[in-house]
Amino acid sequence: MGEKFTSRVGYLIRNFRIASDMTQKELADKCGLNESTIRNYELGNRYPDEATLLNIANNLEVSFYTLSDPDVANIFSALHVLFNIEWAYGLRPTMKDGEVCFKFEERLPSAGPRPQEDLDNFRKMVEYWARLRDNLEDDEISETEYYLKEVKYPMNPTAPNNEYTVSLNLDNDDQLLVQKMNEDDRLLVNMASGTPAMKSALVVMATLAEYRFTPIQVSTPQKKSNSEYEDRDEYDVEMNWELDEDNEEGFTNRCTEVKCGNLITLLKQDMIKKHLLAYDYHAAYEVGKEIGSDIGEDKLALLELADARMKLNLSRVNKIKIKYGYDFLPVKESNKEKMFEYALGLKVKVLREEYADFVRGITPLVVDMFEIIVKKYCGITIKDYCYYDKKNIMKWDQKKLQGTVALKALEDEYGKFKYGPVYSVHLTIIIDTLSSEYSIKEKTSMLRKIEENVRNIAAHDIVSVTEEWVKKQTNKTPEEIMSLIQNLCMMIGIGTKKEQWDSYDAMNQEIINKMGI
Repeated sequence: MGEKFTSRVGYLIRNFRIASDMTQKELADKCGLNESTIRNYELGNRYPDEATLLNIANNLEVSFYTLSDPDVANIFSALHVLFNIEWAYGLRPTMKDGEVCFKFEERLPSAGPRPQEDLDNFRKMVEYWARLRDNLEDDEISETEYYLKEVKYPMNPTAPNNEYTVSLNLDNDDQLLVQKMNEDDRLLVNMASGTPAMKSALVVMATLAEYRFTPIQVSTPQKKSNSEYEDRDEYDVEMNWELDEDNEEGFTNRCTEVKCGNLITLLKQDMIKKHLLAYDYHAAYEVGKEIGSDIGEDKLALLELADARMKLNLSRVNKIKIKYGYDFLPVKESNKEKMFEYALGLKVKVLREEYADFVRGITPLVVDMFEIIVKKYCGITIKDYCYYDKKNIMKWDQKKLQGTVALKALEDEYGKFKYGPVYSVHLTIIIDTLSSEYSIKEKTSMLRKIEENVRNIAAHDIVSVTEEWVKKQTNKTPEEIMSLIQNLCMMIGIGTKKEQWDSYDAMNQEIINKMGI
């Protein structure tokens, strides 16, 4: 890695002291320091603090940034870095068409001895940088990729005493090759002629690579090793191509893929499995998109379906169902399907311990459920007495409601009924007054009180909605509330079978099985 060097700061102090024709003692006296202190600074045994270095710089009549270690975050220090490069390597600024440009010229004569090889290599490395920058400007690489190439250049030697080795040829950069690959392209690497160590390394690389990298083994036509020696000087490419047996019709493909799972893909598949088991379908789908080419379009569609189902995007679910034949929705009746899927979504929120979202989500389901209960157990179709406003809010129609048993039940409760939007409390009153089914009246009343006790608080106040908080407010756990919702759904003919309520778990397992994870 080259010779070790002493303190750069000490070296500069010494050089500028000598240039000022001062001894170590004279500089120490000017600075109010001991001679031994200056000596230790110059030898690199000690390092001056910022105030001391400023004092030394002032007495040497140079800038503090001339002596201090480079700090490119500081504009003055950064400028001095450029000054040093000019002296050492001949890179100087110039103005061209109103723009600052850099060009290589002969380094300044007093810069001191430096091997010409160093100067030539530095110039080549700056040219590499320029070409790399051009690739960024031409959108051939991203800003992140550009940065990573900068921080990785040159690559560290594997042994501490080895010299740095650098590549100055962008065409040999495997990352650039990968960047030019199309989405469906796959990099095939022939490992047939390598040593055992090389073959092992390739298998490891294929396992760890973030890009599509497939090692292949190519057998010889004779099914044995190639000749130990081959005259490459007299090798006629065109003739050998003409005589190549593999060009004959009906030839046997001698290439076989070396099977090895890509570690990145395997890790992300494991992430997908964990997300599925945690009912986090959006996260599973996002990870799936990252490795879509490895898992296949049909498997990715499974994850998209699960994500769409959780979001109640049933039109998207049905499109995927038609295209791939995947069917996970247990309730098929159009008027019940969405309500049941919404109820399942609430169950998932309980399983994920998202209690705030759970209690806030009860109200829309309660209104829809109670509407069906009123029709089934009271013989009243609520929509016959309502209308929808411009915001699609269902409201009581005063004219349609006149003279009905529903209005009488509401007026018995409120005296003068104010109409307006249809609320669950209105439907609870109608059910309690007109239904003869005690179990239904008990459960609807219980669910209405739960909604009243928790929903408004969770929706309008900043509170920590925990299992304990829900229990305190309702005297029931979230699981018990969900069980009540489930029972009511079953009583109105929605989700009458246990396996229907377990359909998310069944879906998860089927996706895991189909993906082989």
